[in-house]
Amino acid sequence: MNTDIQSALNYFNSRIHNYQLYYNYYEGDHALAFATEKFRTTFGGLFSAFADNLCAIVVDSLVDRLELDAFGVGVSPVGFRGASGGAGENDAKTVQAEIERIQEENFFDELEAETHSEAAKCGDAYVIVWRNADDRPAFYVQSADQCTVFYDTENTHRINWAAKVWQQDDLLWRMTLYYPDRIEKYVTDKKFRGGLPDRALSFIPYADEPEIMNPYGRVPVFHFANNASLGKQGKSELKDVVPLQDALNKSVADMLVASEFQSFKQRYAIGLEVETDPVTKRPIAPIISAVDRWITADDPNVKFGEFGETNLLPFLEMQEKFRLEIARVSKTPLHYIVPSGGSSPSGEALREQLGPFLKKVTRRQVAFGNVWEQVFQFGLLIAKTQATLQSRWKDPAPRSEMERAQLLTQKKTFNVPDEQLWRESGYTEQQITDWKNSPLEQAKLAALQSAFASGAPPNPTRGRGTPTGG
Repeated sequence: MNTDIQSALNYFNSRIHNYQLYYNYYEGDHALAFATEKFRTTFGGLFSAFADNLCAIVVDSLVDRLELDAFGVGVSPVGFRGASGGAGENDAKTVQAEIERIQEENFFDELEAETHSEAAKCGDAYVIVWRNADDRPAFYVQSADQCTVFYDTENTHRINWAAKVWQQDDLLWRMTLYYPDRIEKYVTDKKFRGGLPDRALSFIPYADEPEIMNPYGRVPVFHFANNASLGKQGKSELKDVVPLQDALNKSVADMLVASEFQSFKQRYAIGLEVETDPVTKRPIAPIISAVDRWITADDPNVKFGEFGETNLLPFLEMQEKFRLEIARVSKTPLHYIVPSGGSSPSGEALREQLGPFLKKVTRRQVAFGNVWEQVFQFGLLIAKTQATLQSRWKDPAPRSEMERAQLLTQKKTFNVPDEQLWRESGYTEQQITDWKNSPLEQAKLAALQSAFASGAPPNPTRGRGTPTGG
C-alpha cells in the first residue's frame, strides 16, 4: 500500500466537510440551524434559503486590500522588483520583462484575486506551476478541497511532497503526487458514486503516464496558508464568524415571525359561549378571524378586544450586537458590517476603525508575498531565468487625493527622485520614460551634474511638462 496516498486520503476526508461549509456560507447557503417550528410553519419554503449574509463581506473586505504593487515594467502589474545577487540594470530589466510576460500569459490579475479569495474563504489555497505545451511557465490555482501539501517536520518552510485529488466525469477518481524529483499519477480501479474513497488500495498507477520526471528539484505546488503557524494548514476567516452568522440569522427569522403576526393583530372575546363537538368533545371555534371578516356576537354582554402591538426594536438591537461581534472577531471595518444610516465615518474615525484590520492585511501581505516570490522564481526557472525577487504591495490604507499629494510632497523634501514619485503617483513606465527623455529633463540632469562637478550645492528645479512640474 502506498502510505502517501493513504495520508492524503485521510487528510482530504477529514477536512472536506469544513471546506464545504465555508464555501456554502460565503455563497449565502446557510443552514438556518436555529429556525423555529413557528418560522417553518409560518413561511414554509418561502425563506428556505434566507440569510443575512455577512460572510462574503468578511472575506471580500480582506481580499480587496490584497493587491500586489502595480509599479514596474509596462502598464501591467508586476509586483516584484529587480534581480538580486549583483545583477546589473540590464539583467534586472530582463527579469522584469520576463515577469510581465508570465503575468500576461497567466491572466495574473484574475489568478491573484482567485488565490487570495480561496485562502481567505477556506484557510488554504494552492498554485501549481508547471510548463505548458510551449515550454512556458503556467500557473494553476487549486481549490482547498482538492489539494494539500505535507511539510518537513524539521524545516517547516520546506514542502516534502504534495497531493491533488479530483473526480472525473466518468466517476473515476484521479490522484497526483508531487515530489522534488518526480510526479506520480494514480486512478481508482472502479467508479465511485458516494464520494472520495478512503483506502489507498482503491488507487492504481495511471496506465497512460504513471510517472514523469521533475527536473527542477523542488515540489511545484505552493501553499497560501491564511493566518497559519509554520508548517500548518491555514485558518478560514469564517471559522469564528459562522456561529455568529447562525445566531444573526435566528434573530432575523424571529423578527420575521413576530412581524407576520403583528401585521394581523391577535384579538380576544370575553363572555362568548363556546360550543363543544359532540364527537371529539373538543371546543368549536366560534369565530374565524381573518382580514376580510367581521367579528360579531348575538349576546350584547360579549366584549371584544385586541392584544397590544409587538415591539420589534429588541430584535433590531440584538441583530446589531451580533453584527458588532462579527466585526470584532473578524477585525472587519465596522462600517462594512453595521448600517450607518446613510452617514459615513470621518477620516479620523475611519483610521481608528481600520487599525486592527490594516494590521491583519499587513500580516497576510507578508505571508502571501513570500509564497508569490517562490511562485514567480519557479516560473522564471522554467523560463530559464534565475533571480531572487521581493514582493511589494499596494498600501491598504485608504487615502484621499489631498493626503496622497501631501505624502508625495513630504517625500520630495527628503530628495526622493522624481522618477520614484511619478511611479507612486500611478504613472506608467512608458510615460516616465518619455518624461526622462524630454529635452527639459535632460537639461535639468546636465545642470545637476555640472553643479556637483563644480562643488556648488545642487538646486534642482521642477520643469514644466512633468507631473511634478510647477
